[in-house]
Amino acid sequence: MGSIVHVGDLRFRYKGGMRHHDALSCLIGHSLQIEYVSDMESKAKYILLCGNQSGFIELAKDKVDDTFSCILVYTEEPATYWPVDFVRKMKEELDLPVLAVGDSSPLAVKSFSHFVA
Repeated sequence: MGSIVHVGDLRFRYKGGMRHHDALSCLIGHSLQIEYVSDMESKAKYILLCGNQSGFIELAKDKVDDTFSCILVYTEEPATYWPVDFVRKMKEELDLPVLAVGDSSPLAVKSFSHFVA
């Protein structure tokens, strides 16, 4: 199913209850069904995908999400359908651009391409 780790200002409803995520949060795909996620809210200006875990950790430690008002996201490579669907839902509901930072390996480029299709 997959998992997604994010840092930044993100709130949404899940099965009718409000969940507030403003600190480091890990969402596991098999325990969170995308069709029950709704009413996303954020003051972020964009979504920043991180290509690797160590880069994500460094950017999170430097509080890039606060400095640049973004939602910082990391998911394992290759990306599975659940994290891709969650990022797409954030992109559509919040009307935010998705940017990516990572290396130029063929695997990273292929993984990032799933998020913007």
